[in-house]
Amino acid sequence: MLAALAVILTAGPVVAVFTDDTAVAPKAEQALRIVAAGIAAAGVTPLVSAYFQSLGQATPSYLISAGTLLAIKVPLILAAGATGTTGIWISIPAGEILSALVALVFLRYPRRARAAAVAAGSSRHTEAQRTISDDQSHVLR
Repeated sequence: MLAALAVILTAGPVVAVFTDDTAVAPKAEQALRIVAAGIAAAGVTPLVSAYFQSLGQATPSYLISAGTLLAIKVPLILAAGATGTTGIWISIPAGEILSALVALVFLRYPRRARAAAVAAGSSRHTEAQRTISDDQSHVLR
């Protein structure tokens, strides 16, 4: 949030470093301020994707990283193209925010499924231990 606020407040001086064209600078400042609105959400999607990858769960990781790009960000930009350049700029932070929400949904709901699977696996493991004869139980220790 602080980074987004800093970019929004300093858009004029930042643009001035790159151009002094009076026709370009106001448009660049506006675009920078709009895109800055998505800075806070931009890190959520790759973070959640990396989390699933670190757990060895490639499918949710892939769906989050590639899926949000193909299903959310690109279609938003293409649809916003009909509204003009401001619409395109708005679609960038909107895509980041929507992608972050999707990633958080993946994070929230599979957790319940994993917890249920672990609980079911634990009870099955306990039942399996009970069925093993005493002479084979040393293998489990």
